[in-house]
Amino acid sequence: LKLRKAIIAHVGVITHNLDASAVYFNEWRHLKQAQRAAFAKRRDEYEGLFRDLLGQGIHEGIFAPVDERFAARLVLSALNWTHQWYKPDGPMTAEEVGSTLADMLLNGLYRTA
Repeated sequence: LKLRKAIIAHVGVITHNLDASAVYFNEWRHLKQAQRAAFAKRRDEYEGLFRDLLGQGIHEGIFAPVDERFAARLVLSALNWTHQWYKPDGPMTAEEVGSTLADMLLNGLYRTA
């Protein structure tokens, strides 16, 4: 599933660049107007990639028909907080964190069977 791979890859970038991720996710507000506009453009384009993956999954009948923008922001919001709590020497590897987040975001918390 392409969205699952994108989620895992996104978490991988964050967990392998914790300091840079913290700056990226928190300090952009302090950029000058032109830099902030460029940052927002790139952020929106990246979010668009996730919207496209969600839209593709909806079109293929894999996902429920949901608001793609809202769903993309939900997914990215959940992933982007990883830099706050992930510890490289913690109980889960970066791959396990990404995989677990992907499973929970894509399958929800409902018990199956």
